Amino acid sequence: GCKDYGPGLLKNDPYLSPHTELSPLNPPSLANRANHAIKMFENMDLFDAVSDYAEAYVALCQAKRKAVAGHSYNISTSSFETIGAILRAWVNEYCVEQGMKFAKMEGRMGPRAVLMGFSQWVGSGKVRRDTG
Repeated sequence: GCKDYGPGLLKNDPYLSPHTELSPLNPPSLANRANHAIKMFENMDLFDAVSDYAEAYVALCQAKRKAVAGHSYNISTSSFETIGAILRAWVNEYCVEQGMKFAKMEGRMGPRAVLMGFSQWVGSGKVRRDTG
């Protein structure tokens, strides 16, 4: 999954670039899961692996098997999204009347801050290219 690459850079960093299928695995605390998940490709006679999003599943299922069999794919958006953009979309989608506001964090980071504080851009160009 995306978290297997570890945290990425932030929006204004000049070196910001997406993680790709060739990026090294650098999971924060999921090392066993990340390092063993790749071993599933040692058993290609048992199954093909795909990711979580329905449109990608359909595109991969409709693609020529020769083009996609045995490959791993990142399934993600086509551009870097900030937490602000994601939350604005959420506010609009669910008609949150008070909108949102960012507050200064004080004290220890809680679970929500850890979840939302994991900056990452995962490129999905390979799946888009291979499935047309």
